Amino acid sequence: MRIARLDARPLSIPLREPFVISSGRVDSTRGALVVARIVDERSSTVHRGLGEAAALPAVTGVDQPDLLRAIARANGVLAGQSVEGHSDLRALLDDAFDDPVSRAGAEAALLDAWGKKERLPAHALLGSVKNGAGAFHVTTDVTLPIAEPAHVGELASGWQGAGFTAFKVKVGRDLDDDARTLEQLARRCPKAEVRLDANGALAARDAMTLISIVRGLHLTLGCFEQPCAADDLEGMAHVTLLAGAPVVADESVKTIDDLFTVAHKKAATAVNLKLMKHGGPVEAGRIGRAAQRLGMKIMVGAMVETRLGLAASLHLARSLGKVDLVDLDTSLLLRWDPFEGGYAQRGAELTLLEGDGIGVGEAAAA
Repeated sequence: MRIARLDARPLSIPLREPFVISSGRVDSTRGALVVARIVDERSSTVHRGLGEAAALPAVTGVDQPDLLRAIARANGVLAGQSVEGHSDLRALLDDAFDDPVSRAGAEAALLDAWGKKERLPAHALLGSVKNGAGAFHVTTDVTLPIAEPAHVGELASGWQGAGFTAFKVKVGRDLDDDARTLEQLARRCPKAEVRLDANGALAARDAMTLISIVRGLHLTLGCFEQPCAADDLEGMAHVTLLAGAPVVADESVKTIDDLFTVAHKKAATAVNLKLMKHGGPVEAGRIGRAAQRLGMKIMVGAMVETRLGLAASLHLARSLGKVDLVDLDTSLLLRWDPFEGGYAQRGAELTLLEGDGIGVGEAAAA
């Protein structure tokens, strides 16, 4: 196939309410919709694919204007290039992009177009095996941002009524507020599974304090994601040793070398795979398979993304065959979603819809 061109436009969707984590706040998505066009060199047929590049500036270090500029520059490098397989695609994208977020959006769009050309789902292009069990289902958690504790309790109660039982609780700005938030959660949703996520904001001792609070409230601790700073592997290892639940490396694992370092230092027992962090689904899949070989659990997560980005992550999950923790909820946090297809959702359950490419299209009203 030959890459005809890449285009991008802003993808800014307001959130229902501010998304606040320990390191920052966003009020709308800060992304870019990437449109890739490829040409089947045998038939001259043009195939169009969609991908989402989603910035979360406090985490990704790039913002929407950076993405738009990066994709425009990359078009000058990629247009007219022929691609025979993953190795060609990887080399071309490595030359064209300096940041993983814009690269991830471009790779997803190209895989979507490639899947349409081959009449295959994106997960098949990523190396998935035949799924004898039929449809691919996962159960996602739902994220509770940092906010006034009583309000977080109200949010949790509403999500519980909608069928969610696992709550990703953002912590790390104020330990006392975190404790009050957990108390509200225990009062309103006493059977909840709590997945703490500090985005690297805590010292190991404070992380262990929060774990003790969760236990004392008789809540189930599903995991603790990135309790300590990305480079504080000693602190991460301390929490991993004592947590009694999976400790998930997120910011600590951006590359496959990071994964091997974290595993060697016993600084986590799980890894969070994100397309925007790893530069796209191909590399995320490589890291995920390496983690599985190391005996680590797999979480598949996202930045603040629409249905388009989440569907691409579901194809990643399907290509790995089995994932242990799913955090693909952010389309629910938007006031509207300009895309349709990709997956069906019933409460917390997501079912991947089989189709060509990623399987997501722009909604008629978008």
